[in-house]
Amino acid sequence: MNHTSQMNLWRLMSFFAIGVGLYPILFFIPGLTPGFLEGKTDVMGSTLWWVAFYMHITGGGIALLTGWIQFWKKFRDKYIRIHRRIGLIYWVAILFVGAPGGLYAAYYAMGGFPAKVGFTLLGVFWFIATLKALLAIKKRTPATTKYG
Repeated sequence: MNHTSQMNLWRLMSFFAIGVGLYPILFFIPGLTPGFLEGKTDVMGSTLWWVAFYMHITGGGIALLTGWIQFWKKFRDKYIRIHRRIGLIYWVAILFVGAPGGLYAAYYAMGGFPAKVGFTLLGVFWFIATLKALLAIKKRTPATTKYG
């Protein structure tokens, strides 16, 4: 793939990561019920589900808003301290907020058993991949965490 195509794919991925990362804001606007929640009447009365849901969308949104920039080599090389701080935010957002909330919410996924299994596996692999990257960096082998 040539450099121009790679850059265009990078821009597209970044655009969608930011867009999807900002989407959770809609769930914090009082009186607004995004369409997704209209089908969740079975869990609307569960405080635990609401906590898990908000953990998941908050952690996931933060991960999407901060994660894409971590793969930008020029940024990482020029601003290593900022890269590390953003990485810490990303790890906390996933390991302590997004993945645990998502794993609980996965049990209540719409779409039946295949959706529940799929979302559960996604949450488990998301957690494991993030933890693996964190451990590699703690061992000072960050090359194993690089994309590509």
